[in-house]
Amino acid sequence: MNINRMNKQHPFILLSILYLISNILLLFVHGIFWDDWTLYHDAKAIEQQFFHGNGAIILGYVHLFLQGLACNTILLYRILILLIGWGCVLSFYKILKTSFKIDDSASFYIAALYATFPLGYAHMTMICLPYQIGLLLQLLAIQIFTISKNKFNLAIYLLFFFIQFCASLFLVSNIVIWGGLLLFFALQVTWSKRDFCIGYIKLVLNKLIRLSKYYLPCIVFWIIRNIYFMPVGVYQEGGYNSFSLYKFALIPINIIKSINNTLYFTTIQIPDILNSYLFIIIGIIMFVLFKYVIKPTTHINNETKTTCIHYITIILLYIFSIGAYVAVGLVQTFNSISDRHAILIILTICPLIYYSVNLIIKTELKRCVLIFILSIMSTYSISQYWEAIYQSQRNDAIINYFSNTKLPEGNVFVNEGKNNTKTGSCFYSWSALHYHATGKQDKCFATSNNTKYYDSIDYLTEVYHQKDAKAGEPTVQIDIIKEIEKILDN
Repeated sequence: MNINRMNKQHPFILLSILYLISNILLLFVHGIFWDDWTLYHDAKAIEQQFFHGNGAIILGYVHLFLQGLACNTILLYRILILLIGWGCVLSFYKILKTSFKIDDSASFYIAALYATFPLGYAHMTMICLPYQIGLLLQLLAIQIFTISKNKFNLAIYLLFFFIQFCASLFLVSNIVIWGGLLLFFALQVTWSKRDFCIGYIKLVLNKLIRLSKYYLPCIVFWIIRNIYFMPVGVYQEGGYNSFSLYKFALIPINIIKSINNTLYFTTIQIPDILNSYLFIIIGIIMFVLFKYVIKPTTHINNETKTTCIHYITIILLYIFSIGAYVAVGLVQTFNSISDRHAILIILTICPLIYYSVNLIIKTELKRCVLIFILSIMSTYSISQYWEAIYQSQRNDAIINYFSNTKLPEGNVFVNEGKNNTKTGSCFYSWSALHYHATGKQDKCFATSNNTKYYDSIDYLTEVYHQKDAKAGEPTVQIDIIKEIEKILDN
């Protein structure tokens, strides 16, 4: 099949190529990062302590099921993450065309931006797999909603109800973004009415009333969640993911922080790539390759117009995408484990980039600019996986060190130096690596950025799962960087 025909008839194939080129290295990431440590304790601890404690007991059962499917559970998780992400790309493209009725050119490029967008480090972790399942289910629910909205059928509605309920279960923030989307669909039929009047408001309200049945799954889930799936124990005492007047007052500030972090991340990718000759070469290769496979005849439509409506819609959906997070005091930080809070934001960043380029550039240069952006994003994605692969080797070295070095009695202070990694090397992940190497749960580890939990036996047993550890300040210090370098050099 020639490239022109593939561009014209099979955008799914081309989007799949872009996605796999940008993300296939995920399969070579074998490290245990961040909260993945919870999956390396006994099933009772997972079920009753961690997941029951933070109100995510259903997700605990999902992990227990996956843990029993294969010997190499790390590879299983990474395959599932890759396939789910692939499904999200194709579903997103379908939604842009059918639900949002965006033209072929814009739909393709927005989906292509999503296919190559650097998804960050949290999505590589095993513990965040349910969030990505929730995202895919939400995208599927939107497609079924579109079918049901056009021609209501009880069976289709019940299918939508089930999928939307599950989407909310796996990713609670879907409740907020779905509300924002329903508002958009209520307003969508009135874009052509220029006069803002009482009649306009009545049309919107009537439309919202008719669409309200599609929000019912979220309401039902929210009621069940508040009855059965709320945090308990030290998680409840610590206000884990809970609302408060203080957090509510900080919402405007947190929205500003979120926007600032988003703008910062989208502008640092080029400077970061320029710091490495290897990634400069990869970026050039990506640009040439993408320019070859994305032909101008099909996927650039100079008639596509960018209006203020596009920006208003994107900004509103952006706010809804972060609404559930900022309401409980969480702000996404890209290029860190906190980029898990950006899982919905990316869906709004990609159309914003496309429509901005479309507004500024009206010539054939537009295609080159978009392909340049795609090549930068793809290269940055590859650089993130490259870093994670290195950190996987680092984890192997740490486990090797713990396996061959008997540490003195007492809790441990780890001197990480500048090697505190983006992949979530935090104080409790050291406990997991020690347990993975020795099978013992008799130590807690402190790092320079966290030393505050060692007088609390509740945190040692309920959060840490270090059942044989004793409360108290660290009495042992290790310079782990020097030890890791020795092992990696060999």
